[in-house]
This record gives sequence, C-alpha cells and structure tokens, in this order.
Amino acid sequence: MKKLLAWGDYVAPTGFSQVMSNILKRLPEDEWDITVLAVNYDGDPDYEKERFPGKIYPAKSGMVKPGTIYDDYMGRQKFIDMVREGDFDLVFVNLDPWVIRDVMEFVEELRLKKTSKSRKKFKLITYIPIDCVPREEWFKGFFNWSFHRPVLYSQYAKEEMSKLFFEFQPPGGWMVIPHGIDMNDYFPPNSPKDYDDIAEFRKNFFQNIIHDEDFLLVNINRNTRRKDLARSLMVIKRLRELDQRYYLYLHCFPNDDLGDISKLAWHMGLKLGHDYFIPNNMTSNGYDIETMRLIYWAADGLISTTRGEGCGLSILEAMATKTPVIAPDNTAISEMLRPLGPDNSHTKGLLVKSGGDYSLWDTSMDDLSVLRPLVDVESMVGTLYPPGFRMTGFENFAFSYVNKFHDWDKIVKNQWLPLFRSVLNAN
Repeated sequence: MKKLLAWGDYVAPTGFSQVMSNILKRLPEDEWDITVLAVNYDGDPDYEKERFPGKIYPAKSGMVKPGTIYDDYMGRQKFIDMVREGDFDLVFVNLDPWVIRDVMEFVEELRLKKTSKSRKKFKLITYIPIDCVPREEWFKGFFNWSFHRPVLYSQYAKEEMSKLFFEFQPPGGWMVIPHGIDMNDYFPPNSPKDYDDIAEFRKNFFQNIIHDEDFLLVNINRNTRRKDLARSLMVIKRLRELDQRYYLYLHCFPNDDLGDISKLAWHMGLKLGHDYFIPNNMTSNGYDIETMRLIYWAADGLISTTRGEGCGLSILEAMATKTPVIAPDNTAISEMLRPLGPDNSHTKGLLVKSGGDYSLWDTSMDDLSVLRPLVDVESMVGTLYPPGFRMTGFENFAFSYVNKFHDWDKIVKNQWLPLFRSVLNAN
C-alpha cells in the first residue's frame, strides 16, 4: 500500500476540487492510502464520501490565531508540517504555481533530510494550470527533476512553458494530461422522461418566464475578474435590444470577489428575473449533480466571456451534455473548440474574437500584473444573433470528442495511474 498526500481544493464547489476528486476516487483502494490537505473545506463531515475518498484535513482550521503562519486558507505551513511529520511515498499537488512555489524550497529540504531507513524519500507530482502568459518568478524551485514531475493541463500551457523555460525542460519534455468529465454525471438527454424533466425545469427554475420559443444562454463560472461575467451581461443587454426572446442565467454566487453582480446588472438596465437570472438559495456546496445536469439540458447554449482558462470545466460539461458552446478564442479554450479535420469541418464549438486589438486587452495591475484578452462583445452578439446557432448540429461532434478524449475513467486509467506508478519506481 502506497501512501499518497494530496494538496488542493477538495469537498468544495470549485473546479480544482472536481479535478482532485475525479482523480483520487479512481485510484485502486487496495493500492493507495490517501490523505488530503483540503483547500476551501471547512471540516463539515456531511459530504459524499464516495466522491471524496481519503483522510481529509482542512487546509485552515477555524481555531487558527489570526496573523500566525497558520492563518492561510491555502494551508502552506500545514502542508509543510504534514510532509515533515508524515511518511508519504508520493505527494500530489493541484494548485496555482505561485502557491506551490512558496513551499518548494522547504519540500526539497525535507526530502533530503529523509535519509534514514525508517523515512521515505517521497516523490512529487504537481498539476499546474496556466491561464495566461506565465512569468518566471512563479516557478522558483521547480526544476529539480530528480524527484519532481510537473504536469500541465493543456497544449497551450505546454507551448507557453516551452517558450519561457526553453533551457529547463523536464526529461521527455513538458507532460500534458487534460481534464475530464464523469460521463455518468454529464450526458445528453435521451428519453421522453428526460425531455419532460427539461420542460418542467425550465418552467419552475425560471419562474414561468422562459418558454419553448425563447433562447436561454447560461454562463457557469464564478463572479471573479478573470471570468468577467460583466461582459456576459453586456452580451445579453445587446441581444435583448435585438430580440426579447434572449435570456441569461449566471450560475455563480452573486456576491463574490468582485462584489454583487446584480448591482452591476442594475446599472446596465437589466432586471433580475426578467432579463437575467442567478441562483436562488444556493448553499456553499453549490447545486447537486442532477440539478447541474438539468441546467445544461435546459440551456440553448453555454457562453463564456472569460479572460483565460487553464482548461474550462463548464465547457467540457456542456459538450458532454450536447449543449452548444460559444466561447472566446483565447488560452486553452482555443484548442478545446478549434475545428478538426483536413477542411476544419468537424466543429466542436463556436469561437469568438478575443484580444488582438489593443482595445481588447485588460491591463489591470491587480490581476497578477498580466495581460488578459477581453471578449469582443459585438463579435459574440453577431455569433448568437440570429439564433440559428442552436440548430447547427456541431454539438454531436463535440459530444463524441469529449467522450473520446476527456472521459475521466480513461484519463486516470491510461495516464494518471501509470504516471503515479512510474514516478514511484524511478530512481
């Protein structure tokens, strides 16, 4: 039995948590003894044990004294302590690179100290998102390939890292393992009952406002600067000026990092429950899988106005449910939706202009001091109006693509599990 320490979001309504859960729950129980240092987990014991295996410890305890080294919701010092005190064979981290950077010096030092026969010299695998042009200082201490194997989310990340660190390539080059979808959770409607459920859901969830002839767009993302929900509001504002049959549902906690999105919508002249919708009474754990699946089924299209993605789980979920995707042509999204085939005839989604013009770049210094491509609102409106996008049929190829390349069962069996074993067996 190999002892595995995982560090990252867990038992939380975040993309990071979904990724960690889907990897860990597919590891053979008789092979791996799992311990998780869980970011964004408050210690509540009421969670789905089958979705979140292992011994779970909150990254930050409610008993922590403010201002101390443990007053950190990411749990950096707690992670260092667990590595120091535990006897792990493998450490697996799925977090932003600047968080991992803060502990790399200590991790290498602790590993070198484990020299006695009673202590193991653990190996480290990091799973790293890149959603913009990266900076060198984010990766200080990453380049000891003797015990550390970095893995990237996307080909976009591989290209950017290869340009930035052309002299410091891992053995064999930068490895990419994509995110996946649990095809038992997200799948298209395929029975009369499913379509009856959709009709009932559209009627009840949206307060009898949205009818069969209307066009419901959904954006399933947090209300943060990078996700840029404000531009989705701009899109629906313009669409409703052209055709009152368009509606928008923003699946987010309305009052998040950027404040209350409904106040911004009011300033745009958009009325809640009339032009757009937000969740009603959503708990800190989000909605259950069945409700999320119905949201995708009920939608005529998923839109994203993000300024960059390491992957974009909601895009994959939409593709798995045969919901048409309309998203910006930037970062990892471009490769997810780029047409395939010799004549680009195999369309997976509709890409919208993003960046390019000087006016379509965000230069806010409070977002890691990086350039972010902005969605061209008029380009997205032109893609969505008139509403023939929902009758093109490209969602069928998108579903086949996700089923072939983004099924978590296949990804863990064919990529993650062999990687874990090979890293442990390497000298």
